Formats: sequence, structure tokens, C-alpha cells
Amino acid sequence: MNEERLVQRPSPTPDLESQPFFDAASRSELLVRACPACGAFAWPVAGFATCQVCWAHGLEWTRASGLGVIHSFTRVHSVPKDDDPAWAPFLLGVVELREGIRTQIIGLLPADDGHVAVGDPVEVVFHPTREGVIVPWFKVTSLTAGSVGA
Repeated sequence: MNEERLVQRPSPTPDLESQPFFDAASRSELLVRACPACGAFAWPVAGFATCQVCWAHGLEWTRASGLGVIHSFTRVHSVPKDDDPAWAPFLLGVVELREGIRTQIIGLLPADDGHVAVGDPVEVVFHPTREGVIVPWFKVTSLTAGSVGA
């Protein structure tokens, strides 16, 4: 999928819990959760308020580097019957962030030459959906995987 077609993608619906994540995305900032007790990071998951390392409560929003490597990916060729087929095919994957955590399934953009592979370095980019919600995607960069480090 090229970046011009991203605007055709459907939008998530932010709720009270996820609104800070989407507000930050509209400022081109990627937020994750962090434990105030031990400093462990966590990908923002609905209802996920307990640290999975020390079991402390009250995870806080914190800015992430936006850098990582592709852990896994797939190319999706079809969309639900009731949606616009123009935004397929597209890439979805899991990114291991520099902070040491993995995203949930998230959109990926190949390098400018179309290349994408497990282990490729990526950086976060932000694009609006057709409803105008700004969401993060990860684009393959020209950096080497070792320079991004996860």
C-alpha cells in the first residue's frame, strides 16, 4: 500500500481510555504505557492497567521512540465485503519497539523500493484515516536493524 491510499483506511473509534493515544498521534507522537514502579513498558491495551513485570497498578502514558524492527508481518489482499476494496492490498505486522515491547497488529509500509522483511528497521509515521483519525503506521527505513535495536 502506498501512503496516498492510507486515507481510504477505516478508522478506529477512540474511547475515553484510548483518547490520549490518539491525541498524541495527532501531534505525531507515539505513546506507550510505562510502569511508575519499575519502569517497564507496555503497548497500550484496553483495560490493561497492571504492570506485567512487577504487578503494580497505574500504568502511565509516556512517549516512545517510534523506532523498532519488524517481528512478523502479512500481506492482506481482501477487505470485509461491506468495505471499500480500494485500500487493499496492505501490510499488517507486529513491531518490536526499541523500548523492548511488541505492538499489537499494526499497519506497515514497505521501503520506497517495495522491500519489507522480518528484521527490517522501521520508524513510526502518522496518517489520517478516511474519517480523519490520525493513526500510527510503521515504515521500513534505510537504517540497519542493528542501528535501531529492539
